[in-house]
Formats: sequence, C-alpha cells, structure tokens
Amino acid sequence: LLEQAGHSDAAHDAYLRAARTTASLPEQRYLTRRAAQLRKIFPR
Repeated sequence: LLEQAGHSDAAHDAYLRAARTTASLPEQRYLTRRAAQLRKIFPR
C-alpha cells in the first residue's frame, strides 16, 4: 500500500524490515529484491 500511495521511501524501509523479520529465505530474497527495485525506480 505504501508503494501504491507513492511513499517509496517508507515502502523501501518496510520491505527491508519485513525481510529482516521473516524466517523464510525465499521471502527474504523477494522482499530484499523489491526494496532494491524501488531504489532503482526512485533513487534517493
């Protein structure tokens, strides 16, 4: 929702926070990849 609302910085942080808290390695990779993609689209 954060990403859809245009809050890319908050979405990036939320993806990384979620990646740190999940025990699932595939989910960690997915969330980390989504955070990285946001940085490519919306660099700071």
